[in-house]
Amino acid sequence: MELKDIYKIEKITQDELDNVNLLIENGWVILQIGTDEHRYDRLGFPVGSETIFFVAADKPTFEAFNLKLYQQQLEIKAAAQSLADSITSELEATKRIRNRDKSIKVSREYSGDYSTVISDDDLPF
Repeated sequence: MELKDIYKIEKITQDELDNVNLLIENGWVILQIGTDEHRYDRLGFPVGSETIFFVAADKPTFEAFNLKLYQQQLEIKAAAQSLADSITSELEATKRIRNRDKSIKVSREYSGDYSTVISDDDLPF
């Protein structure tokens, strides 16, 4: 990619390395890797810095895949999964109620009149 073709540049910290890999897998290119925000101890000695990645994409690549679009897709998938789980739960509850109603109906059909009492005199022993 030539510099004139760059449409979007993202600055990503080392804490978001997964996003860098995700963008690269989807056609983005690394422009530069550097450091930022040097940290110093109480005596003024440098103790570390944060790695920064600059990744870029041309317009077609950006429109095909970017972090905002990816986040929206994740939210849509999560909402769809939540809806599917809710529907499944409702269907299972409906099945349990129907099965319970069927078993109550069957037990009423077979329950008959058991009010006849047998006394000891009626037994052969």
